[in-house]
Amino acid sequence: MFLASWFSVWYIIYPIILFVIFVGFTYVLSYIRQSAIREINRLLYVKQEFDLYQEFLENKRLKLIFSKGQLQVLRLNGAILGKNDELAKSIIYKADKMKLKPYERLDFYQKRFSFFVEEGNKKEANISLENLKTLLGKNTKKEATEILDEANLVYSIYIERDTSKISVLVEKSELIKEPLTKGINYFRIAKLFHFKSQKSEVKKYLFLAKPFLENTYYEDIVISALKDESILDIK
Repeated sequence: MFLASWFSVWYIIYPIILFVIFVGFTYVLSYIRQSAIREINRLLYVKQEFDLYQEFLENKRLKLIFSKGQLQVLRLNGAILGKNDELAKSIIYKADKMKLKPYERLDFYQKRFSFFVEEGNKKEANISLENLKTLLGKNTKKEATEILDEANLVYSIYIERDTSKISVLVEKSELIKEPLTKGINYFRIAKLFHFKSQKSEVKKYLFLAKPFLENTYYEDIVISALKDESILDIK
């Protein structure tokens, strides 16, 4: 009778114990993940210790909280920001062969696309663009459409140097409210006018872009381009 009673109590308690263990384990993983993300951001964006950042990502504990795909994307981000092109390519070609989850592929393809566009590598930029189209082409959500529209626009400006886009961008600039987006749009117009060798228009749109791009990636490029617009061939 006592044994039967004990089993009845255990039958009730056992799921509770498992739940407590699960909650505790989840809390510990969440704490480790938050700590890791803080350290990743500190090394990458604050201290800009790019080599140390790559070493940190080799920590075995991170494999508990990040998938292999996520770690590869993090490595790629560090290589790109650290301007280590050879490492970036090595990571890209390795990730090309990996089985990534849809959200990992999206993040990877976007970074892959941006890297090869900036490098001016038409072949690889096109491969990245086609990968994005395959991944998002049938997705009718607004976010997916916006990503593809932006990728196509960037490709036409930076790779194809399609100056016919100038009128579209000029018209678009009047509708943009968000400051950074407005500044980038002006910068792209300046870049396209550079490809048309219209120096006065280049300066006009660089000056328009400048106040919107302070403290961003583009600020130094705009300042340099105002002194020597040839930088717009590669930036």
